[in-house]
Amino acid sequence: MITFDVADRNGVPNDLKPQACILKVGDDCRQDVLALRVISLLKDIFEAVGLDLYLFPYGVLPTDPERRIIEVVQKTWSRSQMGETTDGDLYKIFQQDFGAVGSPSFEAARHNFIISGAGYAVASLLLQPKDTHNGNLSSSWKHVEKRVDIG
Repeated sequence: MITFDVADRNGVPNDLKPQACILKVGDDCRQDVLALRVISLLKDIFEAVGLDLYLFPYGVLPTDPERRIIEVVQKTWSRSQMGETTDGDLYKIFQQDFGAVGSPSFEAARHNFIISGAGYAVASLLLQPKDTHNGNLSSSWKHVEKRVDIG
């Protein structure tokens, strides 16, 4: 993994932020690129028809047929990493990170988790991914936190 200082895609050019990337060698990345393009199209379709579903198509840059640079999505945890933070289940993890059930932050986080999970369920149904062990299933806390607005 390597980290670069980059300008936000839609932000101020001089406002640099760290962006981690993974350098992969020895794998054909054409399927990854195609899948991420489909996810990007699905995101556009969901927005165009007014569906409140969330997808985050991260970047993959092929540099050679068997080499690529993969954008690391910030503030994400795999399902197995979430389980390491507590002895409890996902419900308890949410209470630990976002407060009591019924609080504005908990309810916003739950809503955002549901619309992200639903979006990726549709994408997974269409794409039929095969490499979905717990280390590859991630929940985007970036999305959950980004949309939490309690005042």
